[in-house]
Amino acid sequence: MVNVVICDDDTQICVKLKKSLKENLKFEYRLYEFHDFDLNFYEYILYNNIPTIYILDIELQNAKTDGYGIAKKIRKARAYNDEIIFLSSYTSGIINTYKYKIKPVDFIEKTNYYILDLINAVEEAKARIGSRVMEEDSGSLLINEFKELFRIKYKHIISIEKIKNSKKIEITAVPDSSCNKEIFTTYKAIEKINEELDDRFCQISRGIIINKNHIKQISASGQIIMSNGQIFISSAKKIKELKDEL
Repeated sequence: MVNVVICDDDTQICVKLKKSLKENLKFEYRLYEFHDFDLNFYEYILYNNIPTIYILDIELQNAKTDGYGIAKKIRKARAYNDEIIFLSSYTSGIINTYKYKIKPVDFIEKTNYYILDLINAVEEAKARIGSRVMEEDSGSLLINEFKELFRIKYKHIISIEKIKNSKKIEITAVPDSSCNKEIFTTYKAIEKINEELDDRFCQISRGIIINKNHIKQISASGQIIMSNGQIFISSAKKIKELKDEL
């Protein structure tokens, strides 16, 4: 999941952008809209930790800053963990100045045909974020399976399930190049495993932990359908929490 932030003081352009993003983007995202650089926007930049694609109007009508000034604040707070796309009403010779330190994905002029360029830029920004997340994701779970040690990357784990009437734990994962296995078995207590995991995981019952990043769908009846076709059932409260997060 990524966030997309639109900041433009022209409300009609914001409406057009939101409609175009909804119709064209194929990935899951949460949208935020600002028409000014106010306290709410500044606090979002300072305290948000979810990878974000910012679409910034260079000529923002603000007494204290413009789109470029906002971008500098983003880079100061988040370095290069987020992606920036500039919108402008003018072609400009200062594009290289903006690229020098800000390193935006693109600088797009608001012509009659700029939406396609914007969609392509947003897709490129999402790809950059995805690539960066994959490179930096080194978290893993170490288990002992019949005296053989395996280190399973968190991003590959789909579910962790305690087998009924047994102390056995079954871990289902996406096979990778280092280990072409889908099912791992261990006797490590599920409570101990849960303590080692990060916040992408959710314990939906006493004996089941799932990776939220591998949820494909939550059905109207409350079934949790995973990327590999596994189906789990949880309480109405937990289902609501998952829906709110996703």
